[in-house]
Amino acid sequence: MRAGIARRCAQARASARGSIFAKLQLFMRPNATSACFLSFLLPCISFSLFGQSKVPEKTGNHDTSAGPIFHVGGDVTAPKPIYAPEPEFSEEARKAGYQGTCVLSLIVDTNGRPKDIHLVRKLGMQLDEKAIQALRQWTFEPAQKGGRPVEVAIEVEFSFHLDNGESKTFTTEQYDQMRNARLQIQSQIYRTSGSEEPLGCPASSSDQKRPAVTLAELIFEGDLQMPSADRDRIAVSAQRGIYSGSLDEIGTEISERVRLAWQNSGYFTAQVHTDTRLLTSSPISERIAATVHVNEGQQYRLAGIRFQNNRALTNVKALRDLFPVKDGDILIREPIEQGMRDLHRLYGEYGYINLVSVPTTRIDEEKATVSLDIDLDEGKQFYISRVDVAGLDEAAFENLRQEMFLKPGDIYNQRIMELFLERTSRLPAFASFEPRYQLQINKTAGTVAMTYDFRHCHTD
Repeated sequence: MRAGIARRCAQARASARGSIFAKLQLFMRPNATSACFLSFLLPCISFSLFGQSKVPEKTGNHDTSAGPIFHVGGDVTAPKPIYAPEPEFSEEARKAGYQGTCVLSLIVDTNGRPKDIHLVRKLGMQLDEKAIQALRQWTFEPAQKGGRPVEVAIEVEFSFHLDNGESKTFTTEQYDQMRNARLQIQSQIYRTSGSEEPLGCPASSSDQKRPAVTLAELIFEGDLQMPSADRDRIAVSAQRGIYSGSLDEIGTEISERVRLAWQNSGYFTAQVHTDTRLLTSSPISERIAATVHVNEGQQYRLAGIRFQNNRALTNVKALRDLFPVKDGDILIREPIEQGMRDLHRLYGEYGYINLVSVPTTRIDEEKATVSLDIDLDEGKQFYISRVDVAGLDEAAFENLRQEMFLKPGDIYNQRIMELFLERTSRLPAFASFEPRYQLQINKTAGTVAMTYDFRHCHTD
């Protein structure tokens, strides 16, 4: 989503400017530092999606062999736009100072593609046609019912607005030049031979194999308050682990497994040390015993989570909801770690791929609570500068260009990039390829060059 485009366009002083307002923009505030050379080429347009209470009448052919068409609500989730190019502001409407809102109805199929687009509320001045042209290019995450993608009927509302301030008015020639500049930026997609070695391939396995180590005996020692049934589950999980290396290395690994398990039961300050001894040994296998000394400390509850320096994503409730643990619950490590991963993924969806998050804990021993303060260094919002594709012939490369969600000039979006790779891997034309990617970040320019590698990895 291009959040805050209207503010960026004001800096470029264009008479026709763009901003998109969708549900995800609740996270965002306008970012005045984003590049104007992209934003001033857009009309001032907002769109909103909403479920449709009635399926529109169809004109033309419709695939009656497809499944039923559902409506958003209940156990039917709404489709989410993942590639949503904005419609252009028609020259006729721009010259006349004409603005307003049009509404389109459509069906989003199980592949996330729009079909059966119809005009519900007409606007005129060629703006309806511009909205339809843009909507045909959209791609959605399909609606789901019971965990399966389904076809759903929705409506999309486009609002076209012009700036009536003292902004500079561009001539038709200037507007065409800016539009051509944007198209030139978006065309920076190249088919390359790639580096000598395919990207992201697993390293070759070592010929030297170490004996497999089985943890045959495990004993916990210490003044333990954790129920014996929970300790037994931890012991069973540890004994099912796969180990290799020296006794000291294995002891360290067992200590870490046990410490994490205690922390996942609320014993946040648990300290663990493991002594190991060899029971039996052969060239291909070993059996060991371990005595684990646990100083578990108190069981803590979560007092709260606070965020500091979150200037780009300002909806604190939305950030807090990323952490699947409530204030007052027993403090469990896994939901906190999951929340931190989701926090980075969310920032990555808005182009903040260099986010640094530093969690600091404040322990209240008297209340047996832990407060978590997360200090965020958001860094720059990154734009895509170019895209290279390796491992495809010319025909497959051209097909991929048509399917590509993210293009040069767009804000980088980690989620859309992953969805693109997932979708591509399911398409018959690319079923035999192994899609991987690499990012080259230019921190000074705030750009990222993307390389998709479809070459096969070498096997031993």
